[in-house]
Order: sequence, then C-alpha cells, then structure tokens
Amino acid sequence: MQWLQSTTYFFVGKNAFFSALNLKTKVIGLMLLLLAGGFWLLAYVNAKLIERDMVELLSAQQYSTASYIAKSVDEAIKFRIEALKANAAIITAEHLAHPEKLGIHLSTRQTLGALFKGGVTLVSRDGIGIADYPPVSGRQGGNFVQTSFFKDVLESGNVVIGKPVISDFSGLPGVSFAAPVKDKTGAVIAVLVGFATFSDPSLFGHVESARFGKSGYVVIDDPKHGLIVTASDPSRILTPMAAPGVNRMLDRFVGGYEGAGVAVNSRGVEVLTSAKRIPSTGWIVQLILPVQEAFAPIRELQRRSYQIAGALSLLAVFLAWWLLRNALRPLKKATVAIQDMVTGKAALHDLPVRRDDEIGSLLASFNRLVSERKRIEDDLRQSKEIFQAIGLSITESIFLLDINGMVMAANPTAAQRLGKSPSDLIGRNFFSLFPLEVGQVRRAAVTEVYATMAAKTVEDVRGGRNYSTTYYPVVDEDGECSAVVVVATDITERKKIEKELERLARTDSLTGLANRRHFLELAELELSRMARYGGCLSVLMMDIDHFKHINDNHGHKAGDMVLQKMGQSCREALRDIDLVGRMGGEEFAILLPQTDGAQAQEVAERLRRTISAARIALNSGEVLCVTVSLGVATLTAGAVSMDTLLNQADKALYQAKHEGRNRVCVFHPEVPGDASLGA
Repeated sequence: MQWLQSTTYFFVGKNAFFSALNLKTKVIGLMLLLLAGGFWLLAYVNAKLIERDMVELLSAQQYSTASYIAKSVDEAIKFRIEALKANAAIITAEHLAHPEKLGIHLSTRQTLGALFKGGVTLVSRDGIGIADYPPVSGRQGGNFVQTSFFKDVLESGNVVIGKPVISDFSGLPGVSFAAPVKDKTGAVIAVLVGFATFSDPSLFGHVESARFGKSGYVVIDDPKHGLIVTASDPSRILTPMAAPGVNRMLDRFVGGYEGAGVAVNSRGVEVLTSAKRIPSTGWIVQLILPVQEAFAPIRELQRRSYQIAGALSLLAVFLAWWLLRNALRPLKKATVAIQDMVTGKAALHDLPVRRDDEIGSLLASFNRLVSERKRIEDDLRQSKEIFQAIGLSITESIFLLDINGMVMAANPTAAQRLGKSPSDLIGRNFFSLFPLEVGQVRRAAVTEVYATMAAKTVEDVRGGRNYSTTYYPVVDEDGECSAVVVVATDITERKKIEKELERLARTDSLTGLANRRHFLELAELELSRMARYGGCLSVLMMDIDHFKHINDNHGHKAGDMVLQKMGQSCREALRDIDLVGRMGGEEFAILLPQTDGAQAQEVAERLRRTISAARIALNSGEVLCVTVSLGVATLTAGAVSMDTLLNQADKALYQAKHEGRNRVCVFHPEVPGDASLGA
C-alpha cells in the first residue's frame, strides 16, 4: 500500500504549514501570485516598450531637426566664404595703393553688407586696417596682427573662420571670416575680413529664438576652441563647453559621433540630446530636451498601467476564490475516501467519477492505478527475461563472483571459452579455472577491487589471443563491496589493428622506409647511445638528381617507381644496423652507426655507383637510369645534436649538387666557427 500512501501524501501536503492550508487556499494563493505577477510584468514590459519606441521617435525627430539646422547653417557659412573669396579676388595691388577709394569700393559691395552684418574690413599685409565699411570706430587703422584669423590666413593662404568672440570694436558676439588678397604671383598682400554677428537671422538668428517643447533648447558648439558659439539661451553664448568626462554624450559628439542619446549635462540635468556636425566649420549643432519633459507622457502611462494591473489583480482573487470553491468540492471528498483506504477504514475500491473535467480525470486515473500496477509488474518480468537474453547473447565473457572468489553466475560465452557449460562453473573457484600464473594475476585484481571499490582493467595473453579483463565492484546498500563482476573481452583483432596503425605511422607508404618522424626518433636514440657509450657515427643525405625532370617527362607513376627503387637499393647496399629514412620528396637520410668519416664516404660512393648502375623498367617499356648526389657528415665534438649533424650533411649534399651532381661530398669542419666542404 506504499504507492497509495504516497498518493495521499501528495494530496494532504508535505509539511505542517501546508497541511494547515486547504487546497483551495493554496491554489488561490498560487493563482494570485501568477495573475498579479503577470499583470504587473505585462504593465512593466509594455511601459518599457513604449518608452523605447518614444525614445527612438523623439531621437529621430531631434536628429532630423539638428540635421536641418546644421545644413542651413553650413550653407549660409559656405555662401559667405564664397562671397568673401570672390570679392577678395577683385582687389588688386593698385587698389591697395589708394586706401581712400577702398572704402568706397567696399560700400558698393551690397552682397558683403547683407552677409556680414558686423561689417567688412580690409587689413594690410602688416596687419593694419586700411579700409572699413560700414565704419566702426577703431577698425580702420586698428592692429590685427595678433588675431588668430589674420595669422592663419597669412600662414595657409586660404579662407579662415576665426574663433567666435565678442568684437573689440562693435562689442557684438560673432565670428570673423578672413580671405587672402593675392597679387599676380599668388603672394598674400592683404586680408579681407567679414564680421558675421550671431544675431544675424540669415546665419544664427533662428537658433537664438528656437524652442523645443517647454524647456528644450539649441546649442552650437565649437570643439576646436572649446566654446559654445550660440544657443537658444543667450546667457550661454561664448561660454566654455563642458569639460571632457562631464557630459558623456558631448564627449561622443566631439569624438565624431552623430546621433542621439541620453546623458547628464554639465548642469546636472538628465537630457535627451541629438547632434549633427557642420562640415564647413567642424561645429556641432545640439538639440537638447530634459528627460523629465521628454518622458512625462511615458511616466503617466506607466502610472495608469500599474493602477490597472492592481485592479485586475484584486478582481482575479475574487474570481479564483469563487470558482475553486465550487470546483474543488469533489476533490475534497475523494481525499477523505483515500485516507480511509490508507488507514484501513475502507477497502481499496474505485472512486466515483461524476465529472468530465480535470478532477474527473484525476479520479479516473486513481482507479487505474491498481490495474496499472499489475501491468508494470508484468513489464518488469518481461524486461528481466529480455535482459537475461541479452546477457546470454553478448560476445564478452561475464562472471559474477562472491566475496570468496566463487562463481555465482556466468554467461554461455564465458563457459564456451573455458570448454565448459554455465552450470559447471557455478560454485567453482574462479581463479582455479585458469593457469596458475594467470589465476594469480586475477586473484590480485579481485583483491584490489574489494579493497578500493574501484574498477580495474588487466590485459593478458592466453592461447595466443589477447584479452582485456575488467573487474567491477558491486556495492550494496551499506556501501560495501559484496560481489565482483568480471567482463573479459577478446581484443586480439584490435591489437593487430593497433600494431598495423603503429607501423603505418612510422613507415613511408611508398618506399617502405622509415618516415621522417620515425627516422629522427631513432636517430636521436642512436645519438644518445653514442654519447653514453662512445664510438663514431655518420649521416648521409641523398637526393635524386633531376627528379623533377623524371616526373615532368615520364609521369608521377614513373617517379614513384624511381623512389621505390631507391628504397630497395638502400636496403640491399646497407647493413642491418644502418637506418634509412625518406625525409620528403626525393630526399633520403641514412644513419651509419659505428662508422667514421672515411668509411662513411666509402659507403656513400658504393651506394652512388650501385644506383647509377641500376636500370628501372617502366610500364611503357622505357628504361630509366638515375643518379644521386650524397652529402656526408660525421659526429664530431661540435656536432652534439642530430639537427646539427643533418644540417652538416645537407650542406655537403648542396655542395655535391653545386659541383655537377652524381657525386659525394664530405663536410669538413676545419676552423672553429667555420666549415669547408670537400669531395
């Protein structure tokens, strides 16, 4: 009846607190949490989405307006630059010789007067104002030498826009446009200066009067001079820009970013600001709107959303209580009936099902538990039979041993390998089933598994076959090892495959010689042996002459036949203790243990003659004759590494190639730090 008690436990609760609450209260509480959480989450997410969309919309509108203002200001500035340049081009050296006529000349330039409300002044090459219109006290005859725009024009020879300042002469805030007056040789002989005021409606006047919302405003910054050129708020005109690090968005705008974003300005107000750069001056047009005003509709919408969420939560509580009160009445009766079955007050019986809903489905499911239990028991019995069938069919030998090493069970494969039947193995001493030496190894393995309660794998050879045997501990409920499962796998074929793979990894597939890696491994071992026991050691580097010509004229199959012939010739001409390896392409290396320089040169010469005399018959009927060049190097006190020795032999091989091929050259280290080669 444990399953019935578990079911009842689910209905009545898992601890004292929840047992004190009926199911209706629990469900109502859960629904309240879910519904209220859902309403509030929906209100929050909806407000955030609207806020995001509003920010994007306001940012796009702000940026569009900033771009429009920047474009209009840029066009006005370019127009003034072109007008100033055109008028400067008219003035000649002859005009400068008659200053009294220059004022009349400037007064006839109606375009300049309309574009430069602060007036136009002609400054000599020495920096003295020589003509001025309309006349402003102090400008004609004034000294402009120290002004930045005058210096920049003389230095660059181009039109310059000066630093925004309050004019020393007119007392009005504005900016100077300066254009060079040049003679026929292109030298600057004077500077034509136009003063544009910030209140000029055709330039900045609309900025000073611009308003966005209740508290939004426009600012034009000059990053080069760190000044606010003009602004909707006249008190900010020609005041310093915020220092770097004070306004995050301004720092980005100065760095080249154009767009919109939210940041705290230099006055500590969080604002939504957009910016567009004026290309002709590098100035930045900013539209700024305090976040409090920009997001006021969003805040109001959020407040209303939360009020609606609260009202819906209260309504949901009432509806949940009323619905559950009526819906859970049959479940309460069923709980009482199940408790009677558990305590023995009533026999196990089906519960009445009068509703076709979730509760009715739950009661019907309870009625199916008894029959389902019987079905599960049948399934378990079938699963056991299937498991036993699998155990009988697998190819591994499996034994179950008790704590004394006696066989409690064995599969047919294990019995077949031992030449017995499974029933003959039951009760036998496991270790006595094998030869004495193998039995001792297996006894030690089983003893270790009982001691460590960890699996152990041992490999051994019996009857010419390889076996991998793994011992698994069987741990009981007390955490003790009560038995051992032994699984023996025949790995003979796997060992053969591993051996073949190892051979392939060491051997050049075309010639059957050692490949480069294996050659270097064996060569290092031989070098270590020589260093330990003494003796002599030589290395030959051999290369087939004109091998590319063979491939190009006879095909790569012919080249492969030549390489195979080289391998065969080396094996036939050399000793068993000598090591030959294909280093790559048509290059071979030969290690000659216990061989001094003179002997190595004789071996190399003999091998060269053998190969020269060989004839290689191709499938096409042609017969090839090939020659080789060889380099010889012998172990000396300086050649303490195989890399050094191979490098010396390679140098000698290069010398043999250089001297005409089909020859042997020997590396001779004659002077410390130097080496010479000889044939």
